[in-house]
Amino acid sequence: MSSNRPLFGTDWTRWSSTFTNMLRNWARLICVWNLLLDEKGKPDITVPPRPDRPGGLVSINSQTQQLSYSGNYYAFPHYSKLIQKGAHIFASWGDLPGIEHVAATNTDGSNVLVVTNSNSGEQQVQWTLGTRALRLVLPPDSITSLTW
Repeated sequence: MSSNRPLFGTDWTRWSSTFTNMLRNWARLICVWNLLLDEKGKPDITVPPRPDRPGGLVSINSQTQQLSYSGNYYAFPHYSKLIQKGAHIFASWGDLPGIEHVAATNTDGSNVLVVTNSNSGEQQVQWTLGTRALRLVLPPDSITSLTW
């Protein structure tokens, strides 16, 4: 792995940004392949193979049987547990560098907002929906999920 990329287990904001951009650009689902791989990334069924990817959602050390969890593992639940099948991603905008978000209305009428702060410092943000407004300080290198 190149030295300017975050470690495999701490790259959650990279994954969250990827998921956000997928959903904001009309993707209907997020699918995770390679749920459990060894420390060498085997078996990797992607074509072409990704030699710089050390594992799947979860990796297992083939010698010690110790599990390690990827940033993908930590980012995925913000989307898979809160945004329900059939949810509608609704238009939203923001222009703060390093801050990405996606907003959805679930089929049961609940709403979800997933916000990623990939900055190395805290970021104060404000959301407005109709007559409602919320101000929040996002921790550095974080994913924040809100439901209402």
